[in-house]
Amino acid sequence: MLTLLADLGDLLRLHPAYNAATVVELAQHVLERDSSAKILPKVVPKMIHWATPDPLESPARFTLEAAGYTLEPHYPDWNWAEREREELFGYLKQFPQSSERLNIAGQLERDLADWLTSPLEASSIYALSSLERIKNHHQQMGHALEEGVATAYRQKRLDALERSLLSVKNGIALVSLDDLPELLERIPQAVLPNLMGFKVGEASRLRALCDRALR
Repeated sequence: MLTLLADLGDLLRLHPAYNAATVVELAQHVLERDSSAKILPKVVPKMIHWATPDPLESPARFTLEAAGYTLEPHYPDWNWAEREREELFGYLKQFPQSSERLNIAGQLERDLADWLTSPLEASSIYALSSLERIKNHHQQMGHALEEGVATAYRQKRLDALERSLLSVKNGIALVSLDDLPELLERIPQAVLPNLMGFKVGEASRLRALCDRALR
């Protein structure tokens, strides 16, 4: 099984109960459960398949590496596509007939942002209702923008991630929360983390205090 953990990017600095240290604690929980269930050997390398955007100051990257995890890259170089998407939206704003669609898309983005900045923890992030919320968001975005070039770039990125992760039979992959619902459907061996027995630990508490102090 390939367990998919959710990366929230910079928002990991916001949530006391799901921050960069929580990702490490959850990864350790998964490794211990898989070893006990003999899915993985008793002694397993601490390795994460990195399938999430990798900005210069990724809180998840710094914390996982500090905890001794090796990161195996899977995320494609996608900066060019992000730039093209931004240019496209700028271009669409020049046309009056596009304004209504862009307003709908903007409201959808704000609604999702409101949820992502509300208090979140592992149980709420991995809940089926949350996955449905994210999936519905992208379906509505596609409808608002008529599944044109403004949304096709995301499907190409998911195709690339799917091809790369299909070869990984066991272990842990860190993926963007934004991509989690679709990758679960695309990758047969992918599962959500089993949260039974998982508790947020001291590392998460200390990290939350540091994040709050920095804010």
